Formats: sequence, structure tokens, C-alpha cells
Amino acid sequence: MIGAQPAAAHSPLTGRRSYPRRMPLSATIARRAAGLLAAGALGALLPVSAHAGYRNLGSDLTLPADVTEARQADTAYWPTRLHGRGGTRVPVNGQVLEVRIKGIARSSPRRGVPGGETMFHVQALQPLRRGRMKVRLTSQAFFLPTTGDPQQITTFRPANLCVRARQRVAFNTVGGWDGIPDGSGPYPQGTPLQIFGASPRAQVAEYTRADGTNNGDVLRGRRRGGRELLMQVKLATGRDRSYECGGRTRR
Repeated sequence: MIGAQPAAAHSPLTGRRSYPRRMPLSATIARRAAGLLAAGALGALLPVSAHAGYRNLGSDLTLPADVTEARQADTAYWPTRLHGRGGTRVPVNGQVLEVRIKGIARSSPRRGVPGGETMFHVQALQPLRRGRMKVRLTSQAFFLPTTGDPQQITTFRPANLCVRARQRVAFNTVGGWDGIPDGSGPYPQGTPLQIFGASPRAQVAEYTRADGTNNGDVLRGRRRGGRELLMQVKLATGRDRSYECGGRTRR
């Protein structure tokens, strides 16, 4: 997949970071006042993009992770409505610095044995007409925890995941079906992901298709109410963005 690191063989997806000079103690009060006024005027003229800026997007992670979802094949989830005041759309151009996810994967994956995979990617989705989304960029592979407190919050840091205003940030699971047609295996519906919270005010969109959620693919999401994707995104909108995402050139 373009923009993504190579994934494991079973994955269908193929491709961080001067104090102002003090005025002399002998300065008069008038000079100090003039200096403060000048500094204030200068600060008003500086562009916002020249300063570090951060915004949070998505869930506030206050809901308990007590809803589990499982899908056999590649599935992208993105929030369309939240129970709190968090936003579901990227407000301005920036970079996804961190993604915090509450919950765990209810599985015990074993090397060489199909099923129960916990691999996921973070994606930037571009809105199209009629509610469709186009996958613009995909992060490297990450893995959800499978042990510990089910309410734990894990932080993941994508590399150069640039986003633009109005886009959505999605969680993309590889599925995790065990491949046993009669449903007798340990993961007949895929890896159970306990990373959702119940709320009548929340809504999430999802799109499932084997090898159909890669960069460039168009997703036709199905909206489901009563649940929130417990994923919070930290956006860099100022100078802490990477050069690739519109930040300053690093020296």
C-alpha cells in the first residue's frame, strides 16, 4: 500500500518533535509598557502556523469499553457522531501525531495460525459525494493489546500521517477470521475488538470488504447508532508538524 509500511503476509494492506530576553532592571515603567504593547502588536501579526498547535479529535475516552465488534475481513470504522463534544472531522490541515485507543482485542493470536490477528492501521479518509469516503493515506501497522485491563488506553504514533481539513480519521482492522467455513473455529466472525462504548447519542460508520480498504479505494460506509469508537486523535496543526505534513524544514 502506498504510504504504509509493509504488513505481515496475512495482511491485505500493502502500502516526532528561547525564552524571551528580559528587559534590564533599570528600564523605566514607560519603556516597559511600550515594549509590552509592541510585543502584543507583533504577536498579533505572526501567522498561527508559525506556532506549535494541537487539537484533539474523536472520542474523549470517558465511555467504558464494553462493546465488542468482530468482522471477518478488512473493515474501516470512523465516527460520525460522538456522545461528547469531540469533533469527527479534521478541522484544519495537520498531522496525526498520536492515536489513543481504549480497550483490547479479545484474542490470543499465534504465529503461523490464521485467525485472531490484532493488526490495524490508521487511515485518512477524504469525503466524496453521497456519503462515500476515499482512502487517501494509511499508517504503518499497529497491534492492539490482548491482555491486561480491558479499560486500558494505549497510545500509537503514526509516521507522517498527514491529514487535510474535512477529512476523517479511521481505524482499519484486518479482520482476523480463522478461515474455517463451518464456523467451528475460535474466530468465526473475526477478532473480537472491545474498543467501542455504548451511547444512544453516538454513531459510527463502517465498511467491510476483503482487500477493499487500501489507499485509493472508495468506501461506502454503513452507519450504526448506539456505539462510539473509543479512539482519540492528537493533531499537530503548527510547527510541530513534520515537513511532509506542512511543517518547517528541519535543520
